[in-house]
Amino acid sequence: MAKTGNFNHSSTNTTTVTGIAATYAVGRVHKHTLLATDPLSSAKYVNKIEGIYVRINTISGGATSLTCQGSFDAAGDDIWFPNTEGELAIGVTTATKGAAVFEFKLPVHIEVGSDVYLFFKMGTGSCVVDKTTITWSE
Repeated sequence: MAKTGNFNHSSTNTTTVTGIAATYAVGRVHKHTLLATDPLSSAKYVNKIEGIYVRINTISGGATSLTCQGSFDAAGDDIWFPNTEGELAIGVTTATKGAAVFEFKLPVHIEVGSDVYLFFKMGTGSCVVDKTTITWSE
């Protein structure tokens, strides 16, 4: 039977990234592997990225937002998700924990490999990123 409708997938990285501050840095990144699910596709990955979830902790210095950027390369130069600022949702009982969520909803075609990289920076203050999830649909 042929598949119908949309199928959602996700990639999660739980590596702790410390020192998120006012600038991007190559060492402060989360790597995700997105695999094409269509065996007839010539592309490594070509589906629609729906959104990005970033969980943070150790929020300090009056931080109220997190900026995220996505790249096809580990150096952060081949951009697919431009600088996008997300307001921090702060924990109800713990003011140093929170999250930022980004909506994308565009097709992405990875020409080489199947990895993408997320970079982070803060407008003010600092934080630690301890989990990111990229969700996509086909």
